[in-house]
Amino acid sequence: MLMIIAHHYYTKGGLAQFAGTSVANKYVILLLGQGGKAAVMLLVLITGYFCVRIDCRPYHLLRLECAMQFYSLVFFGIACLTGAETFKLTGVVKSIMPLTFSRYWFMTVYCLLYLVLPYMNKGLLMLDKKEHRRLLWFALSMFYIMPLLNRIAFRRIHTDYTDLVWSTMLWFLNVYLFGAYVGRFYRARQKGSRPWLRLLIGIALYAGGVVAEVLTDLIGKDPEKSQFVYELLFSEESMLMLASMILIFLFVKDLKLGSKKWINIPASTVLGVYLIHENEYMRSFLWGWVYRYEGFQPGDNALLLLIRTLVIVFVIFLGCMAVDLLRMAVLEKPFIPKARAFLEEKMRKLEEAHE
Repeated sequence: MLMIIAHHYYTKGGLAQFAGTSVANKYVILLLGQGGKAAVMLLVLITGYFCVRIDCRPYHLLRLECAMQFYSLVFFGIACLTGAETFKLTGVVKSIMPLTFSRYWFMTVYCLLYLVLPYMNKGLLMLDKKEHRRLLWFALSMFYIMPLLNRIAFRRIHTDYTDLVWSTMLWFLNVYLFGAYVGRFYRARQKGSRPWLRLLIGIALYAGGVVAEVLTDLIGKDPEKSQFVYELLFSEESMLMLASMILIFLFVKDLKLGSKKWINIPASTVLGVYLIHENEYMRSFLWGWVYRYEGFQPGDNALLLLIRTLVIVFVIFLGCMAVDLLRMAVLEKPFIPKARAFLEEKMRKLEEAHE
């Protein structure tokens, strides 16, 4: 989530304005700013790892839907009261149905993925290791290798073929296959293995893409060429990004951290942090304030830029975390378990009636 906030700072909060002050600044900005796609890949990999063997039911999404409705309605109400938005019935409807109207693109696609999982998992569990591996090779060919060859051959960033085969949902499904493979067949590291090597290679692949993009920009001085390399290395179709995230995921998976409160408590608020800082009304206020903030200007000092960015990212995360902890204590913990038990009972009776 810290990576996602940094990415939003890059795209919406004015972080990119410091890129032109020095080459070192551009390195820092790209390393931090491109973390959004990497973080999304990691989240879907984790979903594949944990969900491939469980019985996914629609009512499992109750917590997500309630949190989205709560923050959508609250921020819409605040925007109306402060004059930032005009009160309209359409606004109320969109706030009550944030998934339907895609108020949060990630949550909309993620929930659609979750609804597909019961059927997708049944098919995956019928595959043995060799068959699942063949499916991964097919996915690599279809969604990574063929678009890559197409781009190299035609030197075009977007093509009819790419537009035809690619969408965010397909991207999620593709990454899910790799997470599911790890969940089913990957074994913990053996004695003598070098888990840190995975982390170092993963970071090197991620950083290597940034270096290549900057060098292309400096040497070629061709915006079209630079954009082409950027899309090649950092787009959803980049094998470099996929390999990097898989290696980092495998490293983290093998860490024996156990149950730690200092990890579990912030992790429980990740959904809320996303819903708060990415809400369309909060987003305008939050990043507008950050963009106008003139204190602690880094100039061409990359270290100061890194410190400034990390401070802003952590302040946003901690503030949103505090708000979400309050919401969970007041609303979620008293009511969600009862609502879920009610829905589970209704679903059980419905299934029995149709047997």
